[in-house]
Amino acid sequence: MRKVKTIRITEGKIVAAKVLEDGSCELVIEVKKGKQTEVVKKKDLLDDFGLIKASELTMADVFMQYKPRSDRQREFKELLTEAIQHGLEDFYHPKCDPALIRGKLCFNGNSSETHPAVGHSYNWWKKKSAELTTKYHCRLGTRFEYAAFLGVIIKSLIDNGWAVEEAWHVVCDDSRKIGNYENSPLPSELLDLIGTRRGVCGFLDLANTYKILAGDTDDGSFWLASGSYEDLGEASPLADMYCCKDRNPCSDRSVGWIVLEKS
Repeated sequence: MRKVKTIRITEGKIVAAKVLEDGSCELVIEVKKGKQTEVVKKKDLLDDFGLIKASELTMADVFMQYKPRSDRQREFKELLTEAIQHGLEDFYHPKCDPALIRGKLCFNGNSSETHPAVGHSYNWWKKKSAELTTKYHCRLGTRFEYAAFLGVIIKSLIDNGWAVEEAWHVVCDDSRKIGNYENSPLPSELLDLIGTRRGVCGFLDLANTYKILAGDTDDGSFWLASGSYEDLGEASPLADMYCCKDRNPCSDRSVGWIVLEKS
């Protein structure tokens, strides 16, 4: 079944459009500024991604001076410390969970009006993420990158008035306040549509689904992070990670955690 979606541009008019190989659309927009006309190109794919400035995380950051108060906080801080000391590159990450429309991954919660693309295996996500675009190197993110993402979340919460201890707690111990869990405020008790639940620093769909990370072990296993809408926020907080041994089974509560390399 085909869906028709109307796109209206308020700041000008569309004079040309081109569907790219990755399924996104390049729009050429004519914008009038007084008596002048400016031609602007808009590409939808990267508009749906946010930049994670992982390279700017340092051990000198205020939130990294915090002394953990739980085992989960200690484990996560050890992982993030290892990631920072290893060296991190900036990367792009989707602002909402991926959906699947006509066989192509979609990350635009405002236009797709659909659920996350659950029901697929690690191997499926590894292949599908690599096929997303030919312009950028796209893949499943690593544990270090996921830790950096959560580090950015903690920093953002603190910058927006959360106490340092509270920010660490909500990411590592009980994430019900910032994700979709069974016991979250106003729980949907169902899998949320993509992009519908308010997030942190522009990133939506925290929790709601487990996140499939890249396998970085020699035994063929991979990492599953966070929790889903059927879990309690204190049982499967955002910083939880589980080692899974089989890459073939499909999960009805998991999606791939995708990154685009910046360069």
